[in-house]
Amino acid sequence: MNNKILFGVHIFIVILVWASPFLFNWKILMMAIIIHQIHIFFFKGCILTNLQFKEKAKEMTIYTFVMEKMKIKTNRKKMKFIASKIMPIVYLLIIIIWQIILNKTPLIF
Repeated sequence: MNNKILFGVHIFIVILVWASPFLFNWKILMMAIIIHQIHIFFFKGCILTNLQFKEKAKEMTIYTFVMEKMKIKTNRKKMKFIASKIMPIVYLLIIIIWQIILNKTPLIF
C-alpha cells in the first residue's frame, strides 16, 4: 500500500481515537481498547506502523513521524514509551472523567 495512503489512514484513525471519548459510549470504547491491545500483541506493534515504517517500526510512532516532519526534534525511544504506556492511560482517564464522572452522553452512540 502507498505510504501516503497509509499515512492518511493512520492519521484519520488517530484523530478518530482521540475524538472517540466524546463520540462513542465508554462500553464500546473499552471493547475497542481490548481489541487494540490484542492486535498489538499479535502483530508485535501497530499493524499500520509496521506497514508504514517497515524495519524502523520498532522505534517509530505516528506521533514521532509527524513531529520529525515538522522539524521537531524527538527522542524516538521516549516517544514510543509515551505513545504505548502514557497515552493509553490518559485516553482511559478522559473516557472515565467525561462519560462516567461527568455523566456526559456521547454524540453518536
